[in-house]
Amino acid sequence: ALDIGTSAVRLLTARTGLRNFQVTGLSIEDISRDEGDGPGDAVRQAIGRLLAENDIRGCTILCNLPMEKAIVRNIAFPFSDAEKISAAIPYEAEENMPFSIDELIMDFQSLKSPRSDEARIMLAATPIEAVREQVGLLESTGLRPFRMGLEANALFECYRYFNRIPDENIIQLDIGHEKTILVIARGGDLLYTRCITGGFGSVHREIAAMNRCS
Repeated sequence: ALDIGTSAVRLLTARTGLRNFQVTGLSIEDISRDEGDGPGDAVRQAIGRLLAENDIRGCTILCNLPMEKAIVRNIAFPFSDAEKISAAIPYEAEENMPFSIDELIMDFQSLKSPRSDEARIMLAATPIEAVREQVGLLESTGLRPFRMGLEANALFECYRYFNRIPDENIIQLDIGHEKTILVIARGGDLLYTRCITGGFGSVHREIAAMNRCS
């Protein structure tokens, strides 16, 4: 599993079993913005160092699309039939997305609704070009991802996998360098997720400015 952040790349290897999985390795490489010919080149070099340290032959590659490259909307429908929802999504996307749907890759996940006569979904979309760019970056390092998901969904699925407390209400906060991911869940059901532009990098810059230092 590969997670490309703003300041670091993380590589986790795991061996799956029938009931659980075992983590076999975790490596982190900082992304040096002074390296290479731009951010993409710096990421490639960080991934290259990870691959030099880890033998991933025979591994299935999973990765995340950065949340800032996705558009997420919560949409309610006055019906709960899955086929009707799938048919209605393109029309809802045209009204809720600032792009032509022909330029987007879309997917949705069901959310818990407080009413039995309505369905709520989280609709996620990203420009096709953003996915091509991400896949191209990985393929340039010899990696071909089997699956690409959203960071927020990875957080929620990790919580749901390990959670042993029934009917728990939780807020997950993943505070990174330049963004913060927020997930709200109730009773094992996803209610809400958003990506907030701002992280510890903003805090560091503010402290540096106040103290007139780098």
